[in-house]
Amino acid sequence: MNALLKWWIQVAIIGFSFFMVNQYGWWSFLYGADVTKISFVIVGVFIISSLCIGFISLKDTQWEHIERLSNYAWFSSEAMVTLGMIGTVAGFLIMLNTAFSNLDVNNITNVQQAISDMAVGMSTALVTTLTGLICSTVIKIQLIIYENS
Repeated sequence: MNALLKWWIQVAIIGFSFFMVNQYGWWSFLYGADVTKISFVIVGVFIISSLCIGFISLKDTQWEHIERLSNYAWFSSEAMVTLGMIGTVAGFLIMLNTAFSNLDVNNITNVQQAISDMAVGMSTALVTTLTGLICSTVIKIQLIIYENS
């Protein structure tokens, strides 16, 4: 089986996965949980990287720039993990900054608001990490399948 056909099969599976994510409302959850919106940057890098791998699969192996594009795709997979970690740090900063500012332990409403603010930062941290790891892993799988075909 040639590399382009293998890539198309992967894209069909990814497209079905995006459809299921949409059906379960996870895009809106992702939008609400990540206040930095770094997760959508990661998804954008993922889409561009996947298209780049498809372009590489379409070209002949004697094309002189194929190694360079392949290196860019490998770099983008690492950049997705890095963006996820940046989102994690940003989420922790949001969590710690909002949790302890204006905290009055005698006022229960203030404590509940601080806990709610902590949850926003924690959700940002976890969602960006998860998005970066998943997208990076799928791109690496595409690259390994391309390089071994």
